[in-house]
This record gives sequence, structure tokens and C-alpha cells, in this order.
Amino acid sequence: MTPGYLLVGPESSGTKLTAELLRRAGCRSVEILGGDDGPELRLDGHPPLIRRSLPHGHRWFTISELATLLGVEDVRVVVTTRDWFTMIDSQVARGLAADPETAVASIRRAYHDIFAGIRELDAPYLVSSYEALTSQPRYAPRLLRSLDLPSASVECYEANAKWYGDAPARTGPPPGAWTAGQI
Repeated sequence: MTPGYLLVGPESSGTKLTAELLRRAGCRSVEILGGDDGPELRLDGHPPLIRRSLPHGHRWFTISELATLLGVEDVRVVVTTRDWFTMIDSQVARGLAADPETAVASIRRAYHDIFAGIRELDAPYLVSSYEALTSQPRYAPRLLRSLDLPSASVECYEANAKWYGDAPARTGPPPGAWTAGQI
């Protein structure tokens, strides 16, 4: 039985970068809900993947709702996390939250809803750190191995320093490295 992967986290927590890694390891994004590979994608034996930041726009999807969309019985959840203050600053700068207080409330609700949903679903999960993915060369293979996926890599850079005034502002993937999972 092919497992399906549900990748969730608060906005600005690294879901896009982590999804790119999982796609390079063979997963394919599915569903019209922002499936980065498009709704008509043929899986052809590849594990399905749904990536969703919470909230998405202003919509709060439930974990069980997202898991159902995977269309498989074996659902594995990956929860992304990132430096707390970086998530707050990024959400405000990107217009995802009106102010730091709103960002904090959103992040807290996201994690509450995610872990309550995982418990309700009784699905296996792991927490993946943006900082580890961007700074530890052996993290990606270890993460993928724990998910029973083949080794892969994704170009990335440590983007937290800009929120502490230690580096110039830079967002998104390194130029030409990846674009929304089009594999």
C-alpha cells in the first residue's frame, strides 16, 4: 500500500521548501486545493502529497479533511516548524497577518489545530525543522529515510538572519533552484 503524505504547518514555517524536497523524492502534489503539480496530475504509482499552510488565505482546513483528500488509507503527517519570531515577522511582512499579535494568534491556532487533528486521526507524524533543513547537510536524507522515501536534495539557504538584521532581505528559493514543484 502506497502511503500518502500530508505536509502542514503555520504560514511561513517552511511548507513549500519541505514539499519541494518530498516532490524530489518522488511524491506528487494532488488536489485542487493548491496542489502545486495541478489537479490533473497522474500519480503513476508515486505517493500523493498535500501541502497546506494553516490558515491558507483565510480558510482553516482540518487535518481529517486534508487526509481524506489524499485518497489513501496510510496517511503520514509532516508538521513544519521554524523560528517563532521569524514566522511572526515573515507573516507580517508578507501581509499574511496585520500585526505581530495577529501572527502569534494564527501560529498558536495552527499548531493547536494540527496536533488536535493528528490525534483525532491517530496518524503517525513527525516534526520537521526549517532550520535543520537549511543548515544540516545530512538532515534531508534522514528526514526522507524516516518517511520511507528515497534520498533527494533541494537547494536552499538560511533565510532567518534577515529577520534579525544580520543579512539582506531575501525570500523564496535560490534563483532557478525550484518553482512550486513543477517536476
